[in-house]
Amino acid sequence: MENNMVDSVFKGMLNPEVHEQVVELENLLRNSGTNQMSLYIESDDLLKLEEFSKNIIELLKGMNLISYPARRPLSLFLKQYLMTKTINCVVIDAIEEDGINKDKWELLKQNLKDSHIFTIFLTTKEHGDELRKQYSNDFFNTFDFVIRLKPYSISEIISGAEYALENSGLTYDKNTFLPAYEEWIRTVYHRADLQGEAFVEGIIKRLIRQSMKLNQDGNVTPESIPVYWKRELSEDVQKDIEDKYSKYTSIKTILNLVQTNKEHDVLRNTYNLCIETNNDSLVKDFARDYARLLNSQNYDVIYSTFVEEVDVRKLIEMENLQNQHGLIVVKELDDLDLEDATSKAALDCLLENISNSKNDLVWIVNTKMDCIKDKLESFKFIEKTPSKINVDKQECDINEIITILGKSQSNEFSHEIYVDWNGKEEKIASFDSGKNSFEYAYTIPLSFANDLPNQTEGKVSFRLDTYYNGEFIGSDTTSNIRVIIPETYKSVIELVEVVKEDGSKLDEFKPNEDRLKFKIHVNGSCGATIKSIQTSLEGKTYFGEEFITDPLEHGGELNYKVEIVDSRNRFTTKTGSINVKEVEKQVEEKLDPIMHPDFLKVQEKENQLHELVKDIKSNPNEKNVLLLAMSTLPNERQRQVLKYVVDDSIKELFDQGNAEGSYFYQLEPVPKMLVEELSKNNEKLDYIYALNTFASNNSKSFLTDGVEKNIYYSDEFKEYTAFEYFQERCSKIIDKEDIIDIPVEKEKDVVDVSTALYDFTTRLVQLTKNYKVNLYVDIHGGFRDTATVLNAVLMLINNINNIELKDVYSVKFSNPEGIIKSVKKTSNIYDFVGGMQEFLSFGRSNGLIRFNETIQNGTDVMLVDAINNISDSILLNRMNNFSMNLKDLSETLKQNELQGFYGIVKGLVSNNYKVQIKNRTYDLLGRDSDYLPAQLKWCLDKKLLQQALVLIESQTAVTLVNNNIIIGSEGRNHDYPFFGDWVKYSLCKSENEDSIYVRFDKEPLLSFEKSEAISNDTMEVCDENYKMSYFTTYKPYFNDIDVNLGEGRVINEILKLKNTNWDATKYYEQKKGVKRGLGVYYLNNDIYNLGLSYKKGLKPIPVNQELVKKNVNRVYLKDLYVLMYIYKGLKRYRNSVAHASEVDDQNIPNLTRSEVEKWIELFIIRLDKFLKDVAPICGGIFR
Repeated sequence: MENNMVDSVFKGMLNPEVHEQVVELENLLRNSGTNQMSLYIESDDLLKLEEFSKNIIELLKGMNLISYPARRPLSLFLKQYLMTKTINCVVIDAIEEDGINKDKWELLKQNLKDSHIFTIFLTTKEHGDELRKQYSNDFFNTFDFVIRLKPYSISEIISGAEYALENSGLTYDKNTFLPAYEEWIRTVYHRADLQGEAFVEGIIKRLIRQSMKLNQDGNVTPESIPVYWKRELSEDVQKDIEDKYSKYTSIKTILNLVQTNKEHDVLRNTYNLCIETNNDSLVKDFARDYARLLNSQNYDVIYSTFVEEVDVRKLIEMENLQNQHGLIVVKELDDLDLEDATSKAALDCLLENISNSKNDLVWIVNTKMDCIKDKLESFKFIEKTPSKINVDKQECDINEIITILGKSQSNEFSHEIYVDWNGKEEKIASFDSGKNSFEYAYTIPLSFANDLPNQTEGKVSFRLDTYYNGEFIGSDTTSNIRVIIPETYKSVIELVEVVKEDGSKLDEFKPNEDRLKFKIHVNGSCGATIKSIQTSLEGKTYFGEEFITDPLEHGGELNYKVEIVDSRNRFTTKTGSINVKEVEKQVEEKLDPIMHPDFLKVQEKENQLHELVKDIKSNPNEKNVLLLAMSTLPNERQRQVLKYVVDDSIKELFDQGNAEGSYFYQLEPVPKMLVEELSKNNEKLDYIYALNTFASNNSKSFLTDGVEKNIYYSDEFKEYTAFEYFQERCSKIIDKEDIIDIPVEKEKDVVDVSTALYDFTTRLVQLTKNYKVNLYVDIHGGFRDTATVLNAVLMLINNINNIELKDVYSVKFSNPEGIIKSVKKTSNIYDFVGGMQEFLSFGRSNGLIRFNETIQNGTDVMLVDAINNISDSILLNRMNNFSMNLKDLSETLKQNELQGFYGIVKGLVSNNYKVQIKNRTYDLLGRDSDYLPAQLKWCLDKKLLQQALVLIESQTAVTLVNNNIIIGSEGRNHDYPFFGDWVKYSLCKSENEDSIYVRFDKEPLLSFEKSEAISNDTMEVCDENYKMSYFTTYKPYFNDIDVNLGEGRVINEILKLKNTNWDATKYYEQKKGVKRGLGVYYLNNDIYNLGLSYKKGLKPIPVNQELVKKNVNRVYLKDLYVLMYIYKGLKRYRNSVAHASEVDDQNIPNLTRSEVEKWIELFIIRLDKFLKDVAPICGGIFR
């Protein structure tokens, strides 16, 4: 007999597992040829147990194995002498047996062995569990074949109904009738009077009558099905609940719980809820909608939407609960007196019923009782009204305390307070749940004043954000509060410093000749800058921080008044006096001017040098250039002729290095030495560039002796400026027009270093176009501002082509000699400082490499090599090497003892790799070297935005995988393509406006181009609201979200893009298709779109199951999706910039550098928080 006999006997009502067992039993009996066997059958569904055992007997009869079956209670079977010889099959009824003791069990085993007939043992699952527990393995050795049945499932009923329909003689269209037939059965079965096989027979008879009634002549259509109450669509009910109860907490959590329960096929009592609220009518209204949801098509948890409200005291009187359907709301629990026996009995009755999973009932209990809340999923319905914020004053001063008051309608809410000052927002306090009101004393910080350097007051406001279990409820903001910078906060005149013009003390003052030098020390208050400084002295007014007075008519006590005005237009005045002692007046004798005899030596040396250079021609390919800074002429007491010599350091450049001679002015030695040494190689000095202050270009004096006023040190007896005198001294060794003035001050006390630097470098660059420039620098002259230019030049020349810094000189004065020294090695410190600044600021190492070429320390070279590896990775965007490079640098710092310059800055190098995220410090040279948020923060601090974007694109998936958060294949290029496809294709709906979505037999598919021909009769176009992804349509780069709103508001704006009712645990997997010709093809539930690609059905998202299976952890999926959204925008921006793919697209907004920085910073903050929260749950490692 074939297997279709099984289907015929059991009428198609076997699930696949039991069908396989029955076929196995049939084959066993057929192959063994015996009719002596013991069959054990158990089930909690007594109807199914009876119908199944009856069908087993029919099967055995059909196989000619039995003919005279009989049914006996267990007690009779144990008495073998009551069994007649004509019986060859006995059904042992042990359904109502309370238990089988050891003696009965042994007797049962013996009788089963001795009976020599086919025995069928029937019992309930409860009794079967007791037997297995009591007799363990002996149970399975007792019976030859065991079948354990579950209660009738709706799929078995539908299978039987379809089998009956197929054999009924009725005709029908499978594509149109069967779906309607199935939905009819699924909806009405559990409410029907008949169950099991009787239900199937009845439903076929009903169809036959309907066909006859409608004159359909044995044909049935969906219209043949009688009118019945239909279940709602789950999505419609869920949306209705979300809209209707949107202003209450816990609604989304409950909906997510229901969805999770359904996915895991839990027992019906798992859907019971405990809701805590004072609004009884709200609970009843929600219960009606909750019943609708549980009864809807996708859920099918209960079989009726009927809701009954019951007083807990009446519950004990309710009977026949096993035959009721729907949902029961239990009220008045909080009024029970648990010391009262009746109340305690009512509570016990409730606990017993809510734990029963067999009844077609779900329970909602409104109570605060912990003994109930511990047994059920518990929630609170609190109206989502943002808490209110107030302050105790509307006007206050800087550094004054303002009290912030918060009032909440629920102590379940938590809060955060933000301050907004001058457009900058900062979180200042957090309050956990537990209080209905709270206050916070906030001191208006002094730093606020620094943001208003030109104002005396500003506006501040405070915002209170309200949360419930991490869900953002809303915000309340104060009006603007006036913050005043008090009058006492004004700039200060700290010191008035007065000396004679030459820096000497205020004695031996010469009226109408000597001048005073003032220096005013001031300090701006709280960010204010000084607009003006004005000093009144002897009827005259002088301006500026430093100035030199006109010659004063007399000495004695001189009164002054200093007045400053700061950027807030606040005035500060300081008065004082100085005592100037006049020199005693003497009668001077008018004498004829005479050249000092020692000066003849200076002229003699200059004549010698002239003879050396007069016939030397300029090199057509090179120019020798000297840069120096002018000093003022020596004062009278310092005027004398000195000798200059060179030390051995000069010989490193000039082999002989023995130049010497006489000089008067301190800037003479270097140019004269250079001319002499160059001439030995038949070279000449081509240009001298002189940095001049206002004084060196304008202040004139006679170069007379300090004692004899008629004896002078110049070619002529006249007044000279310092620059004029220098030109005179060098006029015999270089043409006067080649001594070039580079002014650092064109006006008195108006320093313009940048213009001087530009002037010199421009001239130098012009020279390099035709010549190689050999640059010599004399650094020993000049004042502070000219020294700044010299320092800048030494740092810049390394970046100007065709210039070679030949040597750097200084002059050490050791009376009566000036010793010329080469200080080029010392000047390499500029390379080091510049290189360190470049490295610390930008992570680049070019400057340090150049500096290292001048040193011979192997340890330092190893350090620079380690730094250079990081620099190369940054410059070449090889960010995959970043973690390894950081570890190499860390090891170098640990294992090597650094000396010299590097020893000094070792701490700077270490601190350069420490970053802060949300007040937590991470050390990239320590345990955090491979921590992605810290690496990104380092790049952001260094303004390395492109490198940060590369890290985000290449390392985000790696980080999530390494922390066991996402799960999947790493791909051929170790880039985890499944994550990229998830973000690219399934995170957001297609942004292509020319795309549409289609369905094939109601299955969602990939988008198609509208221009493509679609040829398939069963394909329909979905409307534009069809959901295909977690977020709605994506618009580059961030759907016009303003990143300046602050973290909380930006996250809320992103979450507004979420598709409602979307299952966060599923996504449409993107696959590549195979081109099979024109049109669209259906194959194995997948749709091919012209061979390009297709979307399979919904798949579980590739994340750690700990985030899916536990409700408490599923909240983090929302954080993951937000993180992925920001990742998508930054990746899209990086790709468009790198490939210039969207440069000309006017529809895509341009992001400013500041906006990109803030999106990256937001990504860092969210990733850091996400890893901190989720990595421990998933078995990852969070630092």
